[in-house]
Amino acid sequence: MPLIFGLDDSRSIFHTERYEFAALFCHGKRVLEIGCGAGYGAEILAREARYVVAFDNSEEAIEYCREWYPIPNLCFYVDDICNLQGWYRNFEVIVAYEILEHIEDGRKLMEFVRDTLWVDGMAFISTPAPGPHAHSPFHKKEYTLEEFEELLSSYFPKYVILNHRPGTFSFRSTIGGQLHTLIGVVWNEL
Repeated sequence: MPLIFGLDDSRSIFHTERYEFAALFCHGKRVLEIGCGAGYGAEILAREARYVVAFDNSEEAIEYCREWYPIPNLCFYVDDICNLQGWYRNFEVIVAYEILEHIEDGRKLMEFVRDTLWVDGMAFISTPAPGPHAHSPFHKKEYTLEEFEELLSSYFPKYVILNHRPGTFSFRSTIGGQLHTLIGVVWNEL
């Protein structure tokens, strides 16, 4: 069975919860995952979707995905959100979990999602809120709740922000006094 690279059981459950949440909105739809990593999330989405296209900038990760998830309605590609090689359009659902903090300019991701999302489509974009659980030398920018909301609202008139902690999704800005992982759910309109 494939593993989630470097995650213990509690953290892997936390990550799969997000994909299970997004999968609730994928039934019979065209889905794109940006930054698919080890592919476990794309596989969860493919259980419900008509098809899933997933990409990551790591050739090693994509080789792993293709080996472990040879599913007819799931395709993996090597591509980079900051230097796209592919042509992506008209997806009804887009998932970009834990990507935003890894790129210099979050507007690049927002523009791509806006331009790629089908009219009335939904996108799920997550990023860890700043704090000890989020700090990583690989993060180029960690977004506060206010910064994340400003970024989303600049591109999407309709959005909600959830606070995700293991086992809990909330519309409240804090759970137990702190933000954990922010999930922006956005809708595309004409």
